[in-house]
Amino acid sequence: MKRIMQKIFATASVIIAVVLILILLVTAFGGIDFEEFENSLVRGLFVTLGILYIVLSIVTLVMIFINDDAVKEIMLHSEKGESSKASVSVVRKLVKNTCVNIEGVKTGKVTIVSNEYGVRLRVNVKIVDKDIVETETYIRTMLEETFYNALGFRFHAIEIKVTALQPAYKVTQSDVKDKVETLLDEKESANISDAEVVDNVADVVNDVIENSNVEEIEKASEEMQSATEDTADLIEQINDVASQSDKLEVEFNVADETESEEINENNPDQSGEEE
Repeated sequence: MKRIMQKIFATASVIIAVVLILILLVTAFGGIDFEEFENSLVRGLFVTLGILYIVLSIVTLVMIFINDDAVKEIMLHSEKGESSKASVSVVRKLVKNTCVNIEGVKTGKVTIVSNEYGVRLRVNVKIVDKDIVETETYIRTMLEETFYNALGFRFHAIEIKVTALQPAYKVTQSDVKDKVETLLDEKESANISDAEVVDNVADVVNDVIENSNVEEIEKASEEMQSATEDTADLIEQINDVASQSDKLEVEFNVADETESEEINENNPDQSGEEE
């Protein structure tokens, strides 16, 4: 049924698209005057076709991407043009009769779904005072055996949905009292250990401060300050010596130049002969 509807919707959407495209092409090549589209009737027709095309396209896409398809019957076997099928009502009756034998289980909606992987059975159940894992395993196993032995058919998968649950296990405050007290003790001991760590660190810091010799620290500080002052004095003396050395070098150069000039003045004849 799903495939038939999908083909109908797809065909209708393609026809509408082709009609709109043809009208657009005829108008573009001058076959239809643009002024004719100003008619309210024509506008309404185009709006209706557009909305119908969008709706059909959306429905087609949804049906394409939905793999599940509820069926009303299952094929038991087919041979040489002959086949036998079982309706949904037969499947539901078998499911209900099987689940009646399981204590604490009430069946609800039963659906058969077909997709590309095979046929699946979906069963809604209500569980009362039973373990859900154990009960679900019993239901699935009994249904598989029932359908195989009664109809010779195996479902690709059996999905069980629990719509209501009253678990057999009910916890009380007294049941978890010991566990709660243990957890509280662990938290309290953890807080105490953290406080002890902080106290130990504080004690160590205090011991270091108390054991340190304040007088020795002050004495060392004074010695460092004195050494710094002596170093400054030494640097100042070196600068003075350097400045005096520069002055002596300048005076020596001046004296040398003066002596050379006096020698030239005392021997003019010798310089003339040389010329």
